Amino acid sequence: MGDHLDLSTLDDPTLLSERRRVREQAERSSENDSDLELLLAKYNQEFDRRAAAAWTRK
Repeated sequence: MGDHLDLSTLDDPTLLSERRRVREQAERSSENDSDLELLLAKYNQEFDRRAAAAWTRK
């Protein structure tokens, strides 16, 4: 995945499955992989953005 990954284009099920895959990969990694941690942070930010939007809808 590139530096210009636009997570907002993913549908919810795809976002969740990719977030889980990246999180599991980061947990299995024997060393700190800063690129993987950065990618996971991007998935978490998008997840949080969507959750906040869902909670504020009327």
